[in-house]
Amino acid sequence: MNDDYKVTVLKHNQLWCEIAINRRNATAVLSDIAVGFPKAAGFSYTLFKKSGENRILSADAQGIRLIGVEASYTLASPSDLTCCRSFFVQSTTEVTTAPS
Repeated sequence: MNDDYKVTVLKHNQLWCEIAINRRNATAVLSDIAVGFPKAAGFSYTLFKKSGENRILSADAQGIRLIGVEASYTLASPSDLTCCRSFFVQSTTEVTTAPS
């Protein structure tokens, strides 16, 4: 089963990009993100783990059709992500909380 994560990357506290991760072990991708977006250059991260999906449906006389699927994420923490501990260790001061 794949791990689904989303990393929000900020540069000087402004949204820089969002990176979706869908693979068996996200550790390598998270390590590359920590190296590619260094704290010294003003980058920080927020890590989210997929918590579910919202399905967008359409209903008419013909029946119900699936229009799309949107993933929902919750803020990840080091205690519940054994595969991603190295990311948190490398970027402890860089990981931020989710915006309200």
